[in-house]
This record gives sequence, structure tokens and C-alpha cells, in this order.
Amino acid sequence: MVFRKPPTGLDVQRLWEKYEDIAMHFNDLLIQLRMRSLAGIAAATTFIGVFADNAIADAFFGWVIVAAFFAAMILVWGAIFCLDYYYYNKLLFGAVSAILDLEEELKNGKSIKNITLSTSIESQFSRNAKSDATFGVFAFYIVVLILLVLRVGISLKMAWENKPEPAPISTPASPVAIDDPIASLYSVSERASAHPHTHLVGIGRDSARR
Repeated sequence: MVFRKPPTGLDVQRLWEKYEDIAMHFNDLLIQLRMRSLAGIAAATTFIGVFADNAIADAFFGWVIVAAFFAAMILVWGAIFCLDYYYYNKLLFGAVSAILDLEEELKNGKSIKNITLSTSIESQFSRNAKSDATFGVFAFYIVVLILLVLRVGISLKMAWENKPEPAPISTPASPVAIDDPIASLYSVSERASAHPHTHLVGIGRDSARR
């Protein structure tokens, strides 16, 4: 686009190009943030899968670790969404809004008296500005969020199916009787001391029989 130079002395062509460069810079930052975050989630998912299969022998404990990992990834993904939507996205919308205002003023034949890029970006933060482009942002993060929630649910289900069985309650075994002659002598002696009269009567009967 080619603009005529207004009486104020501002070079409208260079001003428009600068606005455009700033908007593209913010757009590149957003693309890098989203793509690197998605690649990091994918790499971490692969790593935890290999680690759980090879480094942990207990299946139940391994699936619990996997579920905890994906739950942590949900929190990380939410933090990335907040950084994207509530900061970088507003910077981009403010820059684009400033470009649109500049072009609109030039289209109507108005002279450019002020540079309003920072004011336009600030207005995005000071009010709850919404745009049709936010649908794509929400769709991107919601799709990945659903996948992470599903992985948490699947991991918990597998942990439940592989939980260790409780150990059976063992009853104490009854003592086995052992024929011990020394123990038998002690038993006879104890009975004789407990009933001395019965023992003497038995001895008298044996003498009479003889």
C-alpha cells in the first residue's frame, strides 16, 4: 500500500509498515508458543510412556505415575493458554486494531496526527475485548485438553485393573502332637502331684493284685 504524506510531517508509508512489522512479530511469537508447546506435550507423552513400560516393574504403580504426569500436563497446558490468550493474543489484536484504525483514517481522507499503536494495545488489556478469532484459539487448546483428560482417565482405569490383590488372612495352624517320652514323664508327675490320693490308691491296688 502507498499513502500520501500528510501535512503533519508523518511518513504514513513507514508508519504503516512499522505497524505491520510489529503485528507480524506478535503473530510469530504466538505461532512459536503454540507449536513449541504442542511439540513439548507430544515429546513428554512419548517419554513417560517409554519410561513407564521399561523402568517400572509394578504395573499399578506405573499407571499411577502416568496418570499423575498427565494431570500435571493439564495444569501446564492451562498456564500456556493463559499466557497465550491473556497476553500475547491481546498484543496481536492491539497491533492489528491500530493498523485497521490507521487505514480507516486514511481511507476517509483524515490527517494522521498521533501514533496510536500503544493506545490500541492498551485498550485490549483494559477491556474484555473479544473477536471471532478467539474461537480458533479456544478450539486449539480445548482439543488438546480433551486428549490429556482422556489419557488421565485411561491411566486411572488401567491402574484400577492392575491394582494388587489384598493378601489372604492366614489362620494360625494347630500345634501337632509329638510323642516325647520326657514330656510324658513330666505330664504323669504333674498329675500325681495334683492328685496324690488317687495315685496312692492305684499303687495299693497293684500291690493287692500281686
